[in-house]
Amino acid sequence: LDPDRLARLSAFDPVDEVARDKTLAAASLAGLKNIILLEEPLAAFYSWLAVHENNWSERIKPDELVLVCDVGGGTTDFTLITLSDEHGSPRFERIAVGDHLILGGDNIDLALARRIEERLKRPLDADRLKTLCHRCRQAKENILEGRADRERITLMGQGSGLIAGTV
Repeated sequence: LDPDRLARLSAFDPVDEVARDKTLAAASLAGLKNIILLEEPLAAFYSWLAVHENNWSERIKPDELVLVCDVGGGTTDFTLITLSDEHGSPRFERIAVGDHLILGGDNIDLALARRIEERLKRPLDADRLKTLCHRCRQAKENILEGRADRERITLMGQGSGLIAGTV
């Protein structure tokens, strides 16, 4: 990707129109012209292309589809991209954008924590549930980023039950 063009690109959340407008205003104040704003999933795809600049064509062939899933803290966005061959030159085209779902990493962490709480067969107080959510997030990130195949989550007991209350 052209470095001058990258300076004019900015990723944004497709639903946050206020942030989009403020980004454009800030770019204008900075003297930048011809600004191109990219939705986060498309920016993530371009970033992947830049990282795999020398071998992306081994992974994506013409007429194949690429689904980009951006699971953020509070939302999930989907973009579908296809590769076509235009007169011997590759062309990526975004062919679909999924609805902006109010479901993201925070929701997944809480769902995992609630599932573990169900298995404990006793409700956790707010502090322990918050700790469990945090540990679920860490475990999820370790697994998704390939640092682990599985994770054990331990919650320490509280007060005089520090050891006996550990689960």
